[in-house]
Amino acid sequence: MAVTDLTNTIWLFNDTVDLEDAELIDFGLNFKSNNVTYDTFSFSPGRTSTFIYYSVSPSRTQAYSTSAGWANTSYKVISITGGYDATNSHLISWLTNNATLLPSDLTGYTWTGNSTLTMSLTDDIFNINFTNNDVNYSSFRFVTSPVPDGSLIFLNYDFTTVYQDYGVGGFWFDDFYKTINITGGSDVTNSTLIAWLEENGTLTAPQPQPSASISIGNLSLAKSFIGDIEVSKIFLGNVKLYEKQAPQPTGWTFGVSGLTNSNPALTRTDDAVGKTWSKNSSTGLISTDFDEDFNFEEVVDGNNTFIRIPKMYYKRTTDTIQLSDHSQTGFEVHSLFVDESGNEMNYFDVGKYKAYMNGSKLESKANKTAYGSISITNGRTYARANNTSSYQYLIDDIRLVSFIWMLWMVVFATRNTEDVMGTSWYSYSGATTGNTDSLVNNNLTYPRSICAQDPTTHSFKFFGIEDIVGAGREWVDGIAFNNLDIYVAYKPSTYISPSKVSNLTDAGYIKLSYAQVNNSSGYTIKTMGLDNDNAAIMYPSEATTDTNYNTYYCDAQYTGSGIKAFCFGAYSFYAHEGLFCCSSNGDFSTANGTVRLRLCRQPI
Repeated sequence: MAVTDLTNTIWLFNDTVDLEDAELIDFGLNFKSNNVTYDTFSFSPGRTSTFIYYSVSPSRTQAYSTSAGWANTSYKVISITGGYDATNSHLISWLTNNATLLPSDLTGYTWTGNSTLTMSLTDDIFNINFTNNDVNYSSFRFVTSPVPDGSLIFLNYDFTTVYQDYGVGGFWFDDFYKTINITGGSDVTNSTLIAWLEENGTLTAPQPQPSASISIGNLSLAKSFIGDIEVSKIFLGNVKLYEKQAPQPTGWTFGVSGLTNSNPALTRTDDAVGKTWSKNSSTGLISTDFDEDFNFEEVVDGNNTFIRIPKMYYKRTTDTIQLSDHSQTGFEVHSLFVDESGNEMNYFDVGKYKAYMNGSKLESKANKTAYGSISITNGRTYARANNTSSYQYLIDDIRLVSFIWMLWMVVFATRNTEDVMGTSWYSYSGATTGNTDSLVNNNLTYPRSICAQDPTTHSFKFFGIEDIVGAGREWVDGIAFNNLDIYVAYKPSTYISPSKVSNLTDAGYIKLSYAQVNNSSGYTIKTMGLDNDNAAIMYPSEATTDTNYNTYYCDAQYTGSGIKAFCFGAYSFYAHEGLFCCSSNGDFSTANGTVRLRLCRQPI
């Protein structure tokens, strides 16, 4: 359709425009380019070059010259809102020959990306709603990550990385990411995004979808037609007899079974069948078949470095654990990814390092002393001192620890820490953070936080999280014990250090349906209890008198009496302390040098 009025149109200029016959002329045109509003569009011939100027009194911006091209690629896009020359036929004709008319609203459009993208946008977030591969997203993000010899630029759908560019060409992580169907959002009219999509792919306009119904007596067939006819609903009178179900979203689901067996090895299920892992004893690198599926990003924010865990869903029984990247029947979003208002969060940030004290705040930073001798009560206060309007800060809580346990079992298919880490790590004290930063898998062509164990210090990182096992136990918040009774909370702002049971109930803590076993002798953990109303939470409920620590969870549990706090993991106590080791015999006021902290945060 021919353009007769430029009002409310968006144009993307060609790399080279024709100014051979241009005369000195100013067009009264209201438009926006590179986030600046102008009211005059001008041609200006000179001795050696002809120029295009964008002007708003009293300033004038040179946007293009025939000798040097565009002064800034952002000037190639103009979004016109009106002006007395918006209907000027000469200007309209020139624009039509030298620029592409872009859609003014992306709603309903389908975009198919080119095989290689021009990553001209960096650290930009566009709020558009779209679907890809039957998964719904609400943001289209460009993320820049510095590396030693340059920078990586990623294209993310929400927090799923789909494309990477290292400055010398990029690639899609999978071809199915190339096509998105845009349904709305506050940035569907953003000219910068529209132009980038046009330059880097094909925008297909929505097709009309006429509807029709067929009635045969009381039998009615209802259908929206796209291409071939397909019945989507059948009614008998007002009674719906049939409705086609929407397809289940595709993605991955990884699981293990065998949690009730004494053998610590687990059996892989679902999409995990056939997957494995291996460890290079020389380099310490641990390669898993899950590396391309788990997108754990490293996030640097001021003084803190975090590992960002993307939202996952789970399903758990007494014998099985399943994790998934998408919602499906029988699965729930893990409570780690639910905020205090009950809304799902797209991620949770875990401190990459054990925390150290900087004044009155906990921080997660390399080349610092991993701080001990802080009680859980003070640690909670020092973590909260980082709170902002965007993030709520906390230390490890029972949601996180339960999730890490699930993830470990799904990835390594074992409950025996020594199967992965060996025994040399027993003596590792982990006084300084950042020991594993040099362990980078240079063979990976995609950005991932990997698993590795330093062959010298034996420091270990689990998808980027350093010393989640070893280098000191860690206090865990959001859980408290009254003798054998277990109380948990889900809202970090309500975490407290109780002196009596009524403190817990007043703060909204929930008593689990099972109790911890009376295990002051440190016998081997046999069973992780399951409360079906709080299934995301795991805690030992049964032990076995295996003093060799080579059955079930292969780690010890310790209990105390009265109101107690919880710490997990290991320091240097040999075979009976590993990832699953649980101690509920410390006081909330205890400051133990072997019990440390980890700073975490969640979006508000």
